[in-house]
Amino acid sequence: MTDPTSIQFGDAGEGLFSEQQVLHLLKVEFRRSRRYSYPLSCLVVRVDRLERIGDVHGFEAQDLVMSEVVRSVTAQIRTCDFLGLLPDQRLLVVMPHTPEDGIRIVADRLVERIGGNRFEFDGKQARITCSIGIAAFDADQAEFYDQILEAARKAADNAAASGGGRVEMAVPGA
Repeated sequence: MTDPTSIQFGDAGEGLFSEQQVLHLLKVEFRRSRRYSYPLSCLVVRVDRLERIGDVHGFEAQDLVMSEVVRSVTAQIRTCDFLGLLPDQRLLVVMPHTPEDGIRIVADRLVERIGGNRFEFDGKQARITCSIGIAAFDADQAEFYDQILEAARKAADNAAASGGGRVEMAVPGA
């Protein structure tokens, strides 16, 4: 059985941190952000209907989609940002020194880029969309690092519940 902390999606897995690694990096950046008073943002990327793709077309199709999403995210983030896999096949991007307007631009680009991907499964074309939850905070807005993560997760769930293929902004600690 594959260790879920080391899952990599094909060639796109390079630079993809495990859940433990990316959460540690979030915690470290959260502490730095509070200490040095710089903004910190994170986004959670949730591929819409990913479970259905796996159920209907198999896990290979699911991995193919995730590989392409990882490539798309990697192409849009900076080398100082951190990309990791959460256990529910969501991606977490930690973006130090990034205020709300900056993370919004990245998230909007990702929705557009990922939404432009077309896949063929069993002879049928499928368009993939994603729901993205974003959370940005300044040092005085959140007390614990997990508040920013939970805010981004909830925002991603809200975006998916609203039909998917969109970005939802969250306020940590609210």
